[in-house]
Amino acid sequence: MFGKFIILKAAFFILLGETLLFFRLNKKFKSQIWFQNFKYLYFLLVLYSILQFWNLLTQITYLSVFFDNYQPLFFKITYIWGFSVYGYCGILTVYYAFIFLRFVFFKAKNLILTKETKSKKIIHTESSITRKDFLYKTGFAIGTFIDASPFLGTVFIASGLFLGSKEILIENISIKIHNLPEAFKGYKIVQISDIHIGKNIDETYLKYCQGLIKSIKADLLVITGDTIDINNYYLKYAMRFFTSLLNHFRDGILAIPGNHDYFDDGEEFSYTFQKSKIKLLRNENYIIKRGKKQLNIIGLDYAWPHHGNGGKRMKQSKLFYKLASHNVQKDFPVIVLNHHPTDFLWLQNKPVDLMLSGHTHGGQINFSKERNSILSPVGWVFKYYKGHYQENGSHLYVSRGLGNSFPVRINSNPEITVIKLV
Repeated sequence: MFGKFIILKAAFFILLGETLLFFRLNKKFKSQIWFQNFKYLYFLLVLYSILQFWNLLTQITYLSVFFDNYQPLFFKITYIWGFSVYGYCGILTVYYAFIFLRFVFFKAKNLILTKETKSKKIIHTESSITRKDFLYKTGFAIGTFIDASPFLGTVFIASGLFLGSKEILIENISIKIHNLPEAFKGYKIVQISDIHIGKNIDETYLKYCQGLIKSIKADLLVITGDTIDINNYYLKYAMRFFTSLLNHFRDGILAIPGNHDYFDDGEEFSYTFQKSKIKLLRNENYIIKRGKKQLNIIGLDYAWPHHGNGGKRMKQSKLFYKLASHNVQKDFPVIVLNHHPTDFLWLQNKPVDLMLSGHTHGGQINFSKERNSILSPVGWVFKYYKGHYQENGSHLYVSRGLGNSFPVRINSNPEITVIKLV
């Protein structure tokens, strides 16, 4: 129900925005010949977006038959939908903010012109531009830019789709654990996160990922949340993918839920894992043994339906950790699987040697490869959003994710992470 509500709400605002924008453009350019042809194309795009929102709703409500994600033709169509609709989604809020600022600008302009008229000190010359003309032309230019902003957003998203980072990178990292038993020296963990199996991630992609993962010799595979995108319909493909990897890892596969795994029905998601040989950890401590030595893997549930970097979500996560860690033997290393990386703010002060997270996708869109650059917008929201961090003797690794919920990546390749404990 949650996913259905979000899509319906997004559909309403996008269609409203498209309609209002058309009336503005028609008023401004109706006398232009090119616009007479453009308006038909515009409404074809509007009709197309309506069909794609219907497609999403069918996926959410288990009616995904004709628009099944794994039919190649319609899979490609959803990519076209991805950059067209997301362009509007991402820009419409800014667009309406610009509309408001433009309104304020013209109010101020009219006030200035009124004062000039009253003072009767306006100088007219043929070679100079009057303040009235300057304000009018500036306002027109600002208005044109504002009206073009949703289209510019669409072009930007499209460029990210076709020109952005698509290659899957295998990231190798060694992490020093201070109390690591000799029996676990060189222990390898493969981490994948945020696969988002659904409209954008098909079986062809999963089979390619399967080949990459099987090329890695490791002891354990962990999945740090967001296995599916918005619908449990795709769980069967996820189970098929994971089952094909089970025998490749000596210690099997461990997983935790992410926020997207609750969009449809979190309990059904959990039950599907329980029927398989993949261990889903929901506030549990899983012990891996080598003789008398052991490695503690704590898996935390996602504090659904809470979001954000603090507040109720973080409070709930602290309760989850308390529940999961009460029987942990502190003499042995502790690795925490937790979808949301911001919890490292407080987990670094607990007896936690390593935390593995995802959630951020590395931002997906970065204009700089430098993690602390102001040109990486995700850094404005998350302190920890990609790669390896070390604070207070504790380690955090945040995966950029293997899939995506919208098909655009710039300077943020999808990744498979190989972590070697030393």
